[in-house]
Amino acid sequence: MINKKIKLKIILAFLTVFLAIFPAFSNAKETSVEEISPSTMQKVKIALQECFKTDLEENFQIKPLTGGYSATSIRIDFANKSYVLRIIKESESPCRVNTELYAMKEAAKIGVAPPIHWISDDGHLILMDYVQGTTLTIECSKKPEIIANVASLMRKVHNLPKNPFNAPAFKEHMDKFYLEHSKGSKNLEIWEAAISIIREGSLELEKLESPSVNTHGDLNPRNVLMTSQTLYFIDWSEEMYTEPFQDLGYFSILMDYNSCEDDLLLNSYLLRQPTTYEKKRFLIAKKMNFGRLALGGLYVGNKLSIAKEEDNTSHELKEWPYYAKSFASNDENLSSQFFCNLAKVAIQSANAINIDAIN
Repeated sequence: MINKKIKLKIILAFLTVFLAIFPAFSNAKETSVEEISPSTMQKVKIALQECFKTDLEENFQIKPLTGGYSATSIRIDFANKSYVLRIIKESESPCRVNTELYAMKEAAKIGVAPPIHWISDDGHLILMDYVQGTTLTIECSKKPEIIANVASLMRKVHNLPKNPFNAPAFKEHMDKFYLEHSKGSKNLEIWEAAISIIREGSLELEKLESPSVNTHGDLNPRNVLMTSQTLYFIDWSEEMYTEPFQDLGYFSILMDYNSCEDDLLLNSYLLRQPTTYEKKRFLIAKKMNFGRLALGGLYVGNKLSIAKEEDNTSHELKEWPYYAKSFASNDENLSSQFFCNLAKVAIQSANAINIDAIN
């Protein structure tokens, strides 16, 4: 049997790029202070000293929040207020750190992300508000008022000034992942089918002269935080400078939207009926994101298969809603076969989208 910690790390590695499961700050599992590593505790002390002008004292409560992969998160309770210290891995490049920081800071300024109180000079430590809320469920995401609210937040993000730190374009991001992980992998024909869908979609968007904007890049259910009063987007580590409908298409797929819900999402985002040109761009973006999910499914499926030495050659495929709901439920017991089947169904779903039918 594969060690549960190893399995979870493999799944998190996939989710970091495609379905980052950095959980709602209030929902993350909390452990004791004693479990914080010395290096992490040192970073907590730095943040406390710099932001609060004090060291650890009895009136501080510090609890690590589990669930992150690209970063560690620590909850800090002080003076009847709660904060989260996000600690970005040292291995992240300065450019990537700056890209995330810019996106997070600008989003916080317009109320799309939680307020930020302090950032270290190197950008690897960010202290922000701990937001009491829950992450978005598929069922809740289908409510008209939620669709309209999410669309409004997307529009605000897309209207921000261009990220000056060279956030990657969608195709560039996916090409890099494909080149890093496809070589010598199983199911190479599915890898090639997935990247072909992405590359062909990129060419189609170029022909349509589609615009590029700052996007969140990973609007999966666990990166949309709900409070009693508002919504927040969290975890900006996948920010891209690309076609705006990439955010909408990805969100639509992961929330398992039907055509009526897609129409409401587009109408709410555009504040009017979409043109034929915009409908085509949206469907192309959906196809490309199905390709993206196929790449991710192959990656984690292969990793789990190697770790368990299991054969993942086949089996019954289900409809896409099954896979979307399994991810949204945060199931840690998903098998390598599940991810390989997800990749196959994602390719089928992409191929089923008929752009030419739009008129």
